Formats: sequence, C-alpha cells, structure tokens
Amino acid sequence: MTSIILLIVALFLDGFLSTIIPLNYPFLPLITVTTIYLIYPILKKKQKTYLLISFISGILYDLLYTNQLLFNAIIFTTISYITKYFYKTYQQTKITKIIYLIIILIIYELLSASLLFIFQITSITISRIIYKVLYSILLNIIYAVIINIFLIKES
Repeated sequence: MTSIILLIVALFLDGFLSTIIPLNYPFLPLITVTTIYLIYPILKKKQKTYLLISFISGILYDLLYTNQLLFNAIIFTTISYITKYFYKTYQQTKITKIIYLIIILIIYELLSASLLFIFQITSITISRIIYKVLYSILLNIIYAVIINIFLIKES
C-alpha cells in the first residue's frame, strides 16, 4: 500500500512541481520515474504487482500530462525491468542507489527521445537530451534521498 501511495503522490508532485518551477531553473521533475525505481524494495517479492503498478502509473501519467496513451506506460514498464535487474544483479548501497538512479533517469530520457524521434512526434537533439538529463538529476536525487530516509524500508 505504501508503494501505491508513493506513486500517487509522485504523479501529483510531477504536475505540481512542473507548474511552479520556472523553465530556466536547473530542476526538471521526474518524480514518478524516481519513485518507480525507489519502490522496488517494497515490492520485490511481488514482481508482477510491481510491473503492473508501473504500467498503470504510466497510463495515468500519460492521461494527466502527455496525451500520448501508452507512451509512458511502456517506458515505465521498461524502467521497472531495468530497476529489477539492477536490484537483483548489483549490490545496493547508498552511493550505488544514486548512481543507478542517474542511469535510470538517463535511460528514461533516451527512451522518450527515441520514441518521439521514431514516431516523428517532435524533433530531438542531443543537446536537448543532455539538458533534460542534467536538469533532472539534482531534484530527483534530493527527492530520492528524502524518500529513502523517511519512508522506504526494505521488506
């Protein structure tokens, strides 16, 4: 239940922060993506539930923010599989969790840009991808540290 509450809060935080943070500030919220990464320890014994929750979160994210149904649902599910791989394959320490989160954020931006490019929804440049990755790292790491300290307890 904690994971669902965290994802609902994350969905609304993404929208809220996007409206209050000016575009030229070095903060780009990807709180939902970060939360999908963070909730894996809570749901690691319920793999199918974790994947389903990620998929549904993607659909809700699409409905609320992108108007491209299944776009983020597919990306969030892919991120979930990658997260599962990181947690199962590599040792998790405070530092490695931050490193893996940065990798997850980069993968999210690359997947998004790739799909946007493939379906010719918008033009994408390497500089735009780098900008989005760099601007998303700080805010999302701060969020991840706060959530990890206060809410996430591995089961």
